[in-house]
Amino acid sequence: MKPGKTKKDLNFQIDKSENVKEADGFVKLMENIGVTQLEPPGVSKPPTSSKSDQTEPINFENATDWLQETADISPSGKFSGLKRPVRRKPDRKLKITRTFKPDDILDLHGETRDDALSRVQNTIRISEKSNYQTLLIITGKGMNSKEREGVLRKAVWGWLEHHKIDHPIRFQWAPPFLGGKGAILVFF
Repeated sequence: MKPGKTKKDLNFQIDKSENVKEADGFVKLMENIGVTQLEPPGVSKPPTSSKSDQTEPINFENATDWLQETADISPSGKFSGLKRPVRRKPDRKLKITRTFKPDDILDLHGETRDDALSRVQNTIRISEKSNYQTLLIITGKGMNSKEREGVLRKAVWGWLEHHKIDHPIRFQWAPPFLGGKGAILVFF
């Protein structure tokens, strides 16, 4: 405030009759929905209980809807009907440079489609058990194929697409120095 100026008193006129009506309306609204008035601190009301207010405890021993598969779910999850989602570790990206060497290599040149898929399945199972991080599957580009597109390449890629639903694997076409479109690099 500047020197020499005086502070003016501000008097607001509050219409108390309107506030009383509004407060009474609020109290009545709360009573209608079942909210009771709280007692001020220090004043205690004796507890009132009647036989009709008390309920019997629920016995879950003979419940027929109790599911054994929910035994590992938290109590809040059991009653909500929701299952806890499975959390996986985030994928660690491997940098693929010219010095990169895969943990295992599977060469499928000259194999039939069925033999190749069974070898891929066995090799992936063994690689998962051995905790390998990478597997290079060499399918070939299919240049000598009648269809001019690799039969093994499509079959193995399709099998991996189907297999990744059940197992946490990633895969991609190999970089050019490892075979390009003629090889698939699988990450575990």
